[in-house]
Amino acid sequence: MNLTVKPTPQIEIVPLTDNFCNEDFILLEISTDGKSFIWSTGSSENPLTVTKAGIYSATAFIENCSKTAHYTVEECPCVIWLPNAFTPNNDGHNEVFRPVISCHETLKSYKLLIYNRWGNLVFQTSDYSVGWNGNDSQGGTCPEGVYIYRIEYTNSKNEKVVKNGAVVVFR
Repeated sequence: MNLTVKPTPQIEIVPLTDNFCNEDFILLEISTDGKSFIWSTGSSENPLTVTKAGIYSATAFIENCSKTAHYTVEECPCVIWLPNAFTPNNDGHNEVFRPVISCHETLKSYKLLIYNRWGNLVFQTSDYSVGWNGNDSQGGTCPEGVYIYRIEYTNSKNEKVVKNGAVVVFR
């Protein structure tokens, strides 16, 4: 009996870019001694441009032998940035207080609440694209000063997150 041992291809997936979350994409390159390969996406490009978090795999082939490698692109953390002041004075600049949210597409719930110094609610919204224009709930102009905000949201992992802070209104 003659036995022929065929080599198993070597394969490795290497990221070519540093930070998926900062760049909004990552390039994944296959390093292999195989004669051909295919990504789990069906692509045969090398490098592969990835724009979503997930597990990516590639399979290399030498004749009838194959080997698969995997690479996990982690989901980016949710970042909410808020200014500490705004000027709702109708000059066309900084007219609305609203958070900048890096993960709004993954939020399962959202609420922004604004309170005056006496703890009275002056504004609320459950639409992340709607900001506070410096008016109270009756449409009256809120005076200059410090206001307290509270943001409540549920992230993609079903965790409830609460952020509190202060914003200054300058007119």
